[in-house]
Amino acid sequence: MNMDTAPANPELGRSIDAAGIRTNFHDVGQGFPVMLIHGSGPGVSAWANWRLTLPRLAARARVLAPDMVGFGYTERPDHITYGMETWVQHALGFLDALGITQATWWVTPLVARWPWPWPSAIPRECAVWC
Repeated sequence: MNMDTAPANPELGRSIDAAGIRTNFHDVGQGFPVMLIHGSGPGVSAWANWRLTLPRLAARARVLAPDMVGFGYTERPDHITYGMETWVQHALGFLDALGITQATWWVTPLVARWPWPWPSAIPRECAVWC
């Protein structure tokens, strides 16, 4: 696992290679992992969507909040076709990079409305909350 330490900018968390994509993420708290998936739109990042939620949820769980590919401070590879399948595969690669096999996924209501069957798309023992 190759991770960097967090710099002074609060939007920048740690960095890890997830499915071949250098991924910025926040990792706080201890316990069963909860992964927060942010919405989409100009200027969206994990920090922008979840900065107020992170400390509260971290009191009860290990909270992971990645900047999804194409957003925030995560790498934007030229060859990527952006869409739900790409984001699900990036999220799964993120969990793989951290060695996590079970997690609760917490997605924003906007993400939950996208035309993609979130629960059936995740081939793991995970719960998806919107």
